[in-house]
Amino acid sequence: MGRARDVLLVLLPDFLAPAAHRRQRFPPLGPAVVAACIASDRVRVRAIDLLLDQDLLAPNDDARDAFGDGERVLRWLHGQPDAGLEALLDRTLAALDAVGGRTADIVAVSVDRGSQGAFALALTVEVKRRFGRRIVLGGVATQRIREAMIQHGVVGADVVTRASTPGDIAHVFEVALALPEDRRGAPVEPIDQVVTLVRGGRQAARAGTGWPMPDFSIYDLDRYCRDPLAPELAADAPYAGQLGRTLVLPYHFAFECQFSCAFCQNGGTQENKPVDEVVRDLARLSERWETREFVFFDTQINLLAPALSQALLAAGLDLRWSDSYRVRPREPGDLELMVRAGCASLTVGVESASDAVLKAMVKGHRSEHATELVREAASLDVMLRVNLLSSYPGETRDDFQRTCDWIQAHAPAIDDIAPSSFYLTADSPIGRDPERHGLRVRGPRSLGGTDKFRKVFDSLAYDEVGGVTWEEREPLLQQSEERLHAAWLRGRGALAQLPAFPPALMLALRRRFGRCAEARAEVRRWLNPRDPRTQPDALRTPP
Repeated sequence: MGRARDVLLVLLPDFLAPAAHRRQRFPPLGPAVVAACIASDRVRVRAIDLLLDQDLLAPNDDARDAFGDGERVLRWLHGQPDAGLEALLDRTLAALDAVGGRTADIVAVSVDRGSQGAFALALTVEVKRRFGRRIVLGGVATQRIREAMIQHGVVGADVVTRASTPGDIAHVFEVALALPEDRRGAPVEPIDQVVTLVRGGRQAARAGTGWPMPDFSIYDLDRYCRDPLAPELAADAPYAGQLGRTLVLPYHFAFECQFSCAFCQNGGTQENKPVDEVVRDLARLSERWETREFVFFDTQINLLAPALSQALLAAGLDLRWSDSYRVRPREPGDLELMVRAGCASLTVGVESASDAVLKAMVKGHRSEHATELVREAASLDVMLRVNLLSSYPGETRDDFQRTCDWIQAHAPAIDDIAPSSFYLTADSPIGRDPERHGLRVRGPRSLGGTDKFRKVFDSLAYDEVGGVTWEEREPLLQQSEERLHAAWLRGRGALAQLPAFPPALMLALRRRFGRCAEARAEVRRWLNPRDPRTQPDALRTPP
């Protein structure tokens, strides 16, 4: 039968990611799903998460800048020496060598974001040159990498793929294993994808059936088990680790989104993993890894929430979980049912408090509905993270001020906000028909700083027809995000001294405290135990 084949999954760092992204790292879900699709008696899978490698994440600024500059990487590929870039690659290859990268049958590199593209290209070239291994490159933005390889005659990844279903993923690795070990040639794509379009040219969702339970055994999970409050605090904070270490696992059961917000590149149809399979997976994951806490990475849980909640209650799993939630659609009693089934926190796309802007966004709710949801969540002790979208085309100063006023008024009930200025993508409804929305596309947008991490890599610059030009708009984008954050802090009052609560921290606090007010007050006491204002009554969420 021959020996079993070894696959090493390499999770790339993103040198442009903010520190908070690294501090609250979950065991990555995508590679765990890939491992479940391909692992067998004939294939062994391991993973190395380079985002956890502190030596790698602290290169000199020159090396960090190198991988934010695709042209610089291309010059190096064409023979121009680059000491900073080469030093970083040396450290990376040493890390891979230490976990068997030199002898693996396949080195599979996962690209999560477009801002990782330059590093992925350079790394696969060096893995091929030094290790001579078969290489699979998958994830987002891979098409751009494949085109660059072909255009510049680069030898690196053997397979560059956008495979996104269990059957396709398994087929990709079968093809890769059949390639000669010493292959050196242009990349191939084994998947002849036929894209089904729906609703104005949007891609249909993948089928919800056939997805295996994620295989987290590929990781050293102890590295992801941490006290979720400690990384958010200054080194001299008096907090003594009262929450303790916990493992939070990610999970995914809803594919795409049947709603069609004008600014979003997702949407059109939605498919869900069957509820009974979801509950079985969660039960097995909870028992195997001894955790009751999960973050669900779905676009929105609204349509499946009642059925899933009832199934979780019937199974008696006693889990705590978080997911994304739309303001609408929801029925009376849905949120209360979710809370009884273990929902402890939600991320809600409020976006704006201007009804005119919400209508232009095709969000499907009005500001009064967002207010109702926040108040109901507060009454049920659900912690909230709120997404806000500023600088939307056509937004006036009055529209923006309404959103600032709204977030300030409701800040005591909101434990984190994610303000983002609008960015235009070609595959969103507004990007496919910009003239209808009063925009004139100027071409690719130049992203800088953390925007290369936070915004879609292929964002576009634009003018508002008869209105604000891109030169006028661009300097205001970051300012609008900062003003929203400042409004939230003003409304927080005494709570403004607290750090923002990421999902893992919300789950940990709700595990220990029955009421949100108790949790917030206790965190303040942990930060400053001598402050007489740190009493639950002083920090209670207004009705």
